[in-house]
Amino acid sequence: MTIHFMHVRSMTTESSIEWTGIGKWLSFASAGLLILLAIPFIFDHGNGAVAGWNIFLGLLLIGAIASGNARAPTIAMVIAGIMAVRLVVAVAIGAGAVDVVIGIAVLAVVGISAWDLRKQKAQF
Repeated sequence: MTIHFMHVRSMTTESSIEWTGIGKWLSFASAGLLILLAIPFIFDHGNGAVAGWNIFLGLLLIGAIASGNARAPTIAMVIAGIMAVRLVVAVAIGAGAVDVVIGIAVLAVVGISAWDLRKQKAQF
């Protein structure tokens, strides 16, 4: 009888990066915008789910950057992709111009931060 052991990588040693530079701060700023702009709409029955989703995405982005997760650029890119799809759907269903402009601005900031974090990861 043989026993096989699986090798488990530690998240704290091999896949942790201390993020620096503009990507880190743009990620924090965009996550803060997602959270702060969603707070007034939490108790609105029409926009409550959207507000909750924005808060979740903001907290996910903050957690990925603050924890030093090496997959933070990928997480930021996925969040940007989700936001782009949501923006296209919002335009298709007739969202207001102010909502679209704010969505484009936050999407641009998340996209730029993802690009900068990816560039930083390539240096490691």
